[in-house]
Amino acid sequence: MKFSIITPVFNGMPWIDSCIRSVRDQQQVDLEHIIQDGGSSDGTAQLCQQFPQVHYIQEKDRGMYDAINRGFKRARGDIFLQLNCDEQLLPGALSAASRFFETHPEVEIAFAYVLVLNPGGNLLCYRKTLLPTLLHTQISHLATLTCATFYRRQAIEKHSLYFDTDYRVLGDAELICRALNRKVRMAIFPEYTSAFTITGKNLSNDTRAIPERKKMAEKAPWLFRKAKPLIKMYHRIARKLGGVYSQGPLDYSVYTPASLQNRISFHVEKPDFRWKEL
Repeated sequence: MKFSIITPVFNGMPWIDSCIRSVRDQQQVDLEHIIQDGGSSDGTAQLCQQFPQVHYIQEKDRGMYDAINRGFKRARGDIFLQLNCDEQLLPGALSAASRFFETHPEVEIAFAYVLVLNPGGNLLCYRKTLLPTLLHTQISHLATLTCATFYRRQAIEKHSLYFDTDYRVLGDAELICRALNRKVRMAIFPEYTSAFTITGKNLSNDTRAIPERKKMAEKAPWLFRKAKPLIKMYHRIARKLGGVYSQGPLDYSVYTPASLQNRISFHVEKPDFRWKEL
């Protein structure tokens, strides 16, 4: 089983370095790391070219989702993963994912867990998840993160699960809604595989998300749009019953801009599930 990690980037310094290193040190897996650069001018190109195992492409694109689509079409792996430049893999993530897909051959998309960090690598919160539902994703938000969403190549090709480039921020939510409509087989992969750094420039904070959320919500039936508070409450109850808000002590190790040669290890006695920004 081969993994294809696709990283879209535009001026990704200094975070792209940690991203690359976290992919490079994955053990006992066959992988390729494709970096789609839309035209960086901040040293990203020079840094990426220092890593011979990286398949680096710089070409103009029409935004992040177009870059990912280009990476998907270049990829030769069996399992695809989008990993943005401010995200990284945790140790052993891909070997664990390989075991999961080998023992669950029916699963086409798997959602794992994520650690959300500050720039120094300290834990802000943990993000477990449940399987996404169509209505909640349409009228509220996608409760999974792309850096822990694993796709089988055959699912992308069979169901044409490429990103809609008309979206600039919420393309991942739109793609999952299409997958839900097409009955793509999904599952939770209940391990922490990825870390997401809040850098202050994360796309989820982009003001362009506001009209895109409205566009997404308009696809849901009118009656359900009016019932948004009830649907959100049901989602929270399901998360509570599913153990999403429960987590014991955590140990993890990541790269940071201050420690690029070696991962730094952290221990958190009482991790918090509540989303935090800087």
